[in-house]
Amino acid sequence: MRIVSLVLFIVGLINQADGQGLYINEVMASNTNTIRDESGAFEDWIEIYNEDTVGWFLNGFFIADNTNASLSYRFPNGVDSLLWVPPHGFLVLWASSDTSKGVNHLPFSLSASGDALVLSNPDSLLLDAAVFGPQQTNSSYGRGQDGGGTWGFFGIPTPGNSNNNTPMYNGFMSPPSFSMGSGFYNHAISLSLTHPDPDAVILYSLDGSEPHETGLQGQPYPFKNNFPLRQNDSIFPLAYDTLQAFTFNQPITLSNKTLDSNRIASRSTTFDTLPFYAPDSLVTKANIVKAVAVKPGFLPSQSTTQTYFIGSDFGNRYTFPVVSIVADKRHLFD
Repeated sequence: MRIVSLVLFIVGLINQADGQGLYINEVMASNTNTIRDESGAFEDWIEIYNEDTVGWFLNGFFIADNTNASLSYRFPNGVDSLLWVPPHGFLVLWASSDTSKGVNHLPFSLSASGDALVLSNPDSLLLDAAVFGPQQTNSSYGRGQDGGGTWGFFGIPTPGNSNNNTPMYNGFMSPPSFSMGSGFYNHAISLSLTHPDPDAVILYSLDGSEPHETGLQGQPYPFKNNFPLRQNDSIFPLAYDTLQAFTFNQPITLSNKTLDSNRIASRSTTFDTLPFYAPDSLVTKANIVKAVAVKPGFLPSQSTTQTYFIGSDFGNRYTFPVVSIVADKRHLFD
């Protein structure tokens, strides 16, 4: 095994004459749930693509976070620190600011407000550079074709895989604005949603779900409302509810939700079809409005959520700060 490694290392040193086939191919500057590193952490990442028919070792190469020249980093040399980019293949580097986590970790992170990267060979010859502006969380920015010249945004990132044939977007939308903020209101209110882009379409939901075009016609989802008591008891059929999204085209009237029936609070989470723990009176409820902006050719905005407690009795109910935690109702019982 050591002989094979040594041979590969020697071949790599011969091939390290310039490394002109290496490209910064895709980056993610805000990663919260896309891909984990070896330790299980969600870190920023950089994908290197090799268009050559021979592989390259990155040992001795340089990569720089160009917004801070002092963070220029030279990949370590040595057989135990080999970083191999296979022919027509990919290598993911973690911008974790912690090189102790492994040889594929860098001593800097990426800025989601915009950044620049420079890749150079051991002779400090510039191989590739990438400059990017503000980024959206869990969306990546990369070349539309591996090694190509056109860059764009990916709603489905492809770390360690080809970008080819992956839908690419021109940018991402900023979130819509609400005419009234979260809070307590004594009477019904009329809420407007706006966006600075006249071509933007605003989608919203009132059930805590992420607004999406697929929900405009109603999106059914199953949930368990009855559970067997004994091992051999029959399995009850699933119940169904619907997630609903709307297109904003006129002000939304929000009123006292407490007067609505207890739909969620009355669901059974045990074998008891008429659970004793279900409230026997109307529970206090709030209006939840979640909105996104969409536009053809662009990624949807991050969703924005506001909570409205409406009713004359709310003003004196609480003497301490109130925090609203919003969840998609289908995830409350999955």
